[in-house]
Amino acid sequence: MKKIIVFLLILISNLVHSQDVVADSILSNEIRILQAKKCTHYFFLKKYSVGSNNLTATENPNCNYSFDLYLFWEDSQGIFFRKLNKCNSQPIKITTDLFVNFATKLKSIKNEKIKPYQVNPEEFSTINHSEYAEILFQFNNKISSVKLDYYTISSDKESPNINYTYNTSLPTVKWLLECDSLILNSR
Repeated sequence: MKKIIVFLLILISNLVHSQDVVADSILSNEIRILQAKKCTHYFFLKKYSVGSNNLTATENPNCNYSFDLYLFWEDSQGIFFRKLNKCNSQPIKITTDLFVNFATKLKSIKNEKIKPYQVNPEEFSTINHSEYAEILFQFNNKISSVKLDYYTISSDKESPNINYTYNTSLPTVKWLLECDSLILNSR
């Protein structure tokens, strides 16, 4: 039994690592393309859940990875985003102020701390099936990232999150929610 558990843990670890390798490869390729175009205003949004949710229609190819990865950028023709997937989705032109004061925003979100879901000063709340987001961006010639658990920016009536107002007031969260809205409205 012990050997089976160890084997499963190694298998899960390898699957998680392989997802990171795929994402890193996609990011590296897209960054090279952006740099070749001399594009300096861009960021990536990676959204994922712990576990797996693979539903594939038999008549359509599966274009998606086990995570959602979006590229947002600004160039001389406007502001765009596109989902980075196996089917080479097309860019969507958007109207937004995501890139206004871009460097200031990046510096700000890099140093923000999102507080955990807290029911009262002594009690925290967690779940094991949350959705996560990671914003990846280049700042001072370094790739940086900010990770966020959507559960920390939620609240419910029965056990409200006392950090909800603080968390949702942070520029990182506002930026993420604006990206989510743009993605949702483009469908």
